[in-house]
Amino acid sequence: MGWANYIVVPSYKLAFQVSRHTEGLDSFEEETLENIIGLSEFEEERVDFRDKKLKKDNEGKLNLSLNIRQLHTLLDAYSHVEQLKSMGSDKLLMYWLKKNRIDYEIISEYALAEKKEDYKGWTIVRPGDEAEE
Repeated sequence: MGWANYIVVPSYKLAFQVSRHTEGLDSFEEETLENIIGLSEFEEERVDFRDKKLKKDNEGKLNLSLNIRQLHTLLDAYSHVEQLKSMGSDKLLMYWLKKNRIDYEIISEYALAEKKEDYKGWTIVRPGDEAEE
């Protein structure tokens, strides 16, 4: 086993170095991301808090009134974000590739080195380095 895995995207001749622990996108991560960005079946429940009017009470203090449904939506959104706080960028990349219907696979550093000729001319992206070809 090597020190890294790679997400390889054959159609673009790209390989992204990721953690060796990266094996795939978990279903709960995908569902949570969809809930956060609004691609879920619960879209009609989303509330845009930017449109709420700020009102001042009798003492001149700002008062943002929320009803129970809006409060629940806000707490639910916080819960989703909290679930993903340890998710790495590699999972976000896999989610993006999947949603854009771009085929990819995860291979080990050893497999990449073993088939070096197959990846000649590819762009390999490693964290902290400029992309190499």
